[in-house]
Amino acid sequence: MRTIWSVALFSAWLGIAPAIQAAETGKTVVSFVDDDCINQTYYNWLPLAQEKGINISLAVSPTWIIGTGKPKDPTKTPMTEAQLQEMYDAGHECLSHGWDTNNTLSASMSAAQFETELKRSRDWLLLKGYTRNGCHNCWVYPQGLNGNAAEREQIKKWVGKYYSCGINACGAFFGNKAPDPYDIPRYYSDNKSLGEMKAEFDAANARKGWLIVLSHSYRAAKEGDAAWRRRYGDFIDYVKASGAVVLPFAEAKAGMERIP
Repeated sequence: MRTIWSVALFSAWLGIAPAIQAAETGKTVVSFVDDDCINQTYYNWLPLAQEKGINISLAVSPTWIIGTGKPKDPTKTPMTEAQLQEMYDAGHECLSHGWDTNNTLSASMSAAQFETELKRSRDWLLLKGYTRNGCHNCWVYPQGLNGNAAEREQIKKWVGKYYSCGINACGAFFGNKAPDPYDIPRYYSDNKSLGEMKAEFDAANARKGWLIVLSHSYRAAKEGDAAWRRRYGDFIDYVKASGAVVLPFAEAKAGMERIP
């Protein structure tokens, strides 16, 4: 699915006047949001991002980082607090992915459950000082935004109590209207070929839009770490060669005027 936003329309939704300048530059924006903070994120994205001169956004589940929670898949090992801190210090952002990302938000949750997943995860980011570009105010839905229309609206209202936006796991946007700030779509890049990723970017670039790329870097274990880094590295090279700008999500959201 294509996840393409008009920079001008998204900027208007944000209410950022200087963003008009960015829209006038005709730059396409690409942002990477990697979910779950498994240790492959540290071992793959950190060196790759340093090599390519970019920063990404990390969807963080605090209980996985501090060790009071863990992935259902025993083959997944979360990053340590020190590793996450190192990535943040290197310029990467930390977005909220729920207190325990195993817990998908559901309209059947109690108020206390919503508070735990939403407020405690945000409070932890604040406590750690992970606030660059307002990244602590950005929510990434665990397993996406689910339910029927009424249930989704109920969930979005809870998210809106603590966050300025909510990022979904998939979807499509072609720039014909401003996006729902609590149902922001992403391009699901897992298991996609380099050719498919380039085609997705080309569609975004034709509209000078904003392509937000979802990755689960732990899937590199299946592809092979070197092959995974090569695929994403070649994609970043392709994006940058086109003249597009790669920015972490919250930085791009905070002010399109930062695009050179």
